Amino acid sequence: MNNASKFYTIDEIFIISKNLEQKYPQAFDVLNKCWVSPYVWISELYNPYLDEFQADDFSNIWRHCVLSWFIAEKITNLLLDKKIIDINLKDKIVIWAILHDTNKRYEIMRRKASWNIANHKIFSNNSYDETLYFIKNTWVWDKFIELISDVSKITSHKIVEKFLKYQNWEVIFNNEFSLFEYIINLADNMSANYFENWIEINHIVDYENRVNSSDFKNRNWFIWKEWVVFFENWYETLIDISQNTKDWIVISYYEWQKIFIEQIVNQILEFIDIDTVLWEYEDNVKYLLKVINS
Repeated sequence: MNNASKFYTIDEIFIISKNLEQKYPQAFDVLNKCWVSPYVWISELYNPYLDEFQADDFSNIWRHCVLSWFIAEKITNLLLDKKIIDINLKDKIVIWAILHDTNKRYEIMRRKASWNIANHKIFSNNSYDETLYFIKNTWVWDKFIELISDVSKITSHKIVEKFLKYQNWEVIFNNEFSLFEYIINLADNMSANYFENWIEINHIVDYENRVNSSDFKNRNWFIWKEWVVFFENWYETLIDISQNTKDWIVISYYEWQKIFIEQIVNQILEFIDIDTVLWEYEDNVKYLLKVINS
């Protein structure tokens, strides 16, 4: 089996990050101001959900954002060379990839609050608005504040149901979205970091390996418990599928994300004039990983 994934040390990511900082200094400064930074490890930060200060290290979020940028940079360079996108769209994609988890520390704080507060609405509908309110107090430039909220929605687990649609019993892209959103979501889902024997592991990998290595079964168990249910050209999201689904097509968010990644990778390879992969690669996703990691 060809192993197309690649592991990156913290030092290697720091070198990549310096290149990133030189190319996009304002976006990098936003990461620093939001305490998603290579220069700040353990920080005493206010948790608004518990109304107390807590010492925490959010630098792993920075490393994930840097690898996501690295992936988006490689993919957009391929598309730029083929004139599929222009330089303005490329810059927009990679900047959004850099910032996609800038508000992640508030999600982590919500999770910690949920362990201590009964029925705390950790994933409430207004959580993005709450995050926006908190970030406004971190001296981030105004033009980045709305962006931080918008980009985090592109990488949320539920967005994938809007990226694709089931039409005439076939999965197709929803033309309300474009390569812009798709590449950001793909970059997020190819970047993984986790701890093994107290050592942080960072790598660029396919979605299934990201799920397994990053312990999604415990951290994000809901992607197997929430479903997109299709009947002809209609769909809805369900959590309880105990009712009769005889004539429905039922796909969990986990499977739906895998389908999306396969679809967008196939389209990227088609754009860069690669119709089929070499025999030593298991599938197109692993081939694209090889290109990114080369």
